[in-house]
Amino acid sequence: MVRELSYGKTADANGYLTIDAGGHAVEYVAFTEEIFKSGAIRRRIAEVSVTGAKVDKSERGAVNGTELTCAAKRSASLGNDHIGEWWLPASSGTAPTVTAASPSGAATAATVTITGTGFTGATAVKFGAANATSFNVVSSTSITAVMPSGTSGSAEITVTTAYGTSNSFAYTRAA
Repeated sequence: MVRELSYGKTADANGYLTIDAGGHAVEYVAFTEEIFKSGAIRRRIAEVSVTGAKVDKSERGAVNGTELTCAAKRSASLGNDHIGEWWLPASSGTAPTVTAASPSGAATAATVTITGTGFTGATAVKFGAANATSFNVVSSTSITAVMPSGTSGSAEITVTTAYGTSNSFAYTRAA
C-alpha cells in the first residue's frame, strides 16, 4: 500500500513495478475506521498530501519499507476543515441468555453444545472461571465449545458478547 501511495502504481503479482521519476500522485483521501469493543465505530476522513518519504536502510534479513509523512489539507468538502469524523453507535442489544447445554457431565476436551439466545459476536465462553479451550458460534442460538481442563464438579457456563455476559447456567463437568 505504501508503495502504491508513493509511486501511484500497483505492483504486479511478482511485486514488480516501474517508477517514473518525472512525477507521481501526492494528493489522496485518507480514511480510518476504529471499531470499539462496545460495537461503536469511529470513522475519520481527510484530504492529505504526501510531504515526505523515507526509505528504510536495507539490512540483511530485515523487512524494508517506506515511511510516508502526510499533511491534512483544508477541504471544501469538509466545510474548509482538516478532518471529518463520524460515530456509528453500537446497536442496542441485550446480553445473551443460556438455556441448555449438552451433553451433561462432559470431561476435558469434550465438545459441549450450548443453546440460548443472542450469541452472535460472542467474545468469550466460560466453564466456571476457565475459558473454553475454543468455541464456535454456530448461530445466534447455538455455540459449540471445548471443555477446558479442570476438576470435576460445578462449572457454570457463561457467554459474553458486546452487550454483556449471560446468566450463569448450572453445569456439572466430569474430570
